[in-house]
Amino acid sequence: MTIASDPFSLSCFLLIYRKPTPLPDRHKLPVMTTNTLKTTGAQRHTETAALSASLASSDDGWCQLLPAGRVRARDGRPKKPAAGWLINKTSCDRIKANLAALKQPLLIDYDHHSEIAQEKGVKAVAAGWVKAEDVAWREGQGIFIKPTWTPQAQKHIDDLEYAYLSAKLEYYVDNGEPASIRIASLTNDPAITGMKSVAALSADDLYVTTPSTELTPMNEQLRQLLAALGLTVPDDGELTP
Repeated sequence: MTIASDPFSLSCFLLIYRKPTPLPDRHKLPVMTTNTLKTTGAQRHTETAALSASLASSDDGWCQLLPAGRVRARDGRPKKPAAGWLINKTSCDRIKANLAALKQPLLIDYDHHSEIAQEKGVKAVAAGWVKAEDVAWREGQGIFIKPTWTPQAQKHIDDLEYAYLSAKLEYYVDNGEPASIRIASLTNDPAITGMKSVAALSADDLYVTTPSTELTPMNEQLRQLLAALGLTVPDDGELTP
């Protein structure tokens, strides 16, 4: 099996709740963390933030994943760009196009288990899936998604056992626009405000990369993600398009 080497080809995972359920008022503020990507090409830096959102949705199953405009963390991050992350139609179109190029739906897991499955020995069970056509931009509101939930995940959501979704985004440091969605999960660890249905940034890994035009994720990181999904790549194997 081969995987495209640009950052957009990584599996992305998004979440949403089908039936609106009243949730207690909670503050949702952004957070982030640290890691690295290998890059090639012209001068452009990226970092990664994990953004979350409440699972409240409209009756048609669409839910606001990210709010339109600038988003900042409660602790003041990101340092670059100083204005904060920028969620706009350009970034939505970029995310959607790369998901379509992947030619497979994006995985939604539980509590970011796909990232820790190999190390912690936990199962990376699917909670749902999102297709490219189920990602959309709504002017003045932001990025919306419409996942297909597994029966068990739908029960967890209906029983209020999970109230939020968390999507890890790689973003450009020069303007704060998302470059790709890396991972997302059902979670109960919210962190930002500014969304119609309450978007949140939850703490995870913040990656800092070297300058580039075209970003190529490190093979080791891709191997770990593939291993969590039950796929194996030889140690001397290259992950190429």
